[in-house]
This record gives sequence, C-alpha cells and structure tokens, in this order.
Amino acid sequence: MSFLEKGMIIYHSTIHDFDPSDIKTPCWFSIIEEQSHLHLCFKHYGHSGGRLLKYKLRENVKVLDLSCDGYLRMFVNANGSYKLAELMKKSDMYGGYKNYKDQAEIMLVNNDVLEFIGVKDIDLNKQVEYVEKTEGWRMVEESNNTSVISCCFPRSTKKRRKTIIIPI
Repeated sequence: MSFLEKGMIIYHSTIHDFDPSDIKTPCWFSIIEEQSHLHLCFKHYGHSGGRLLKYKLRENVKVLDLSCDGYLRMFVNANGSYKLAELMKKSDMYGGYKNYKDQAEIMLVNNDVLEFIGVKDIDLNKQVEYVEKTEGWRMVEESNNTSVISCCFPRSTKKRRKTIIIPI
C-alpha cells in the first residue's frame, strides 16, 4: 500500500470533448506531462488533435503499487488493468494504483479526489517508441536513427515490419 500526496499534479490526455471536471473513472493518468501526451500519440496517431488535461489531487489517495506487487502484476496481465480498477472501485478500499517503473502511470477510481487545473491542445502527429530507460519503460518521440523500428507505427505503407522493443 502507498499514498499519492495531496497537491500532486497528474495528467490525462484525450481526443474526446467533455467537461474535465466530469472525467469518468476508472481513468488512467500520468505523473509526467510528456508521457500523457505521447501515450495519446501512441493510441491515436494522426488524429486531428487532442487535449492535455491537468489535475491536482485534493487529498491523499491510498493506492496499491503495481511496481512492487508481483501478484497484482500477474492479475493485470491475466485480466487487464481496467478489471483491477473496477474491483478497487467496488471495494472502496483503495483509490486506485500506481505503476511508476513501467509507465509513470496512475489509475484512479474516483474523480472526487481531482481538482481540474487546466487544459491545452496537443498535436498527435508524433511517432512514438516505447523504450527502456534508467527510470523505467517510457514512451519517447521516435528518433531519426534508421536502425530503430518504432513499436507503435510502421514507417511506411509497405508490408508491415515485425514490431520490436529496443532497450537503451
């Protein structure tokens, strides 16, 4: 068990148009602005545009730490993170989970702990790679190094190449 501290800033990127104060949960957030932006590029590359929503936690939130709990990681691998979040929401024991090493991510199950701070439009025309860095797995804007194959999008419309993940 762990806590996210009151006042912590978190980010959620979306292509959907909704009132940010009414964000639906369970919902994925990142503790890193760029990760939230690049995650949306990963999911919706080439979409006409997106929004980066910024929130602050109104209170301390009790969460489980997927980075440290092998059983929870196996549960997520078998059932998905959304299933874990739904179980947390029903039990009311935890406000979500964090997984900093693999994704710099937070999953929150209640929006009443969120204070909306701001929004900015973001460009989704960034090609993204998923790479292992010293702080964990992160999405980064694709390099111009032609020896690296993006795990997210083929570079051309020709026959699709095999996807690989490159540790750096």
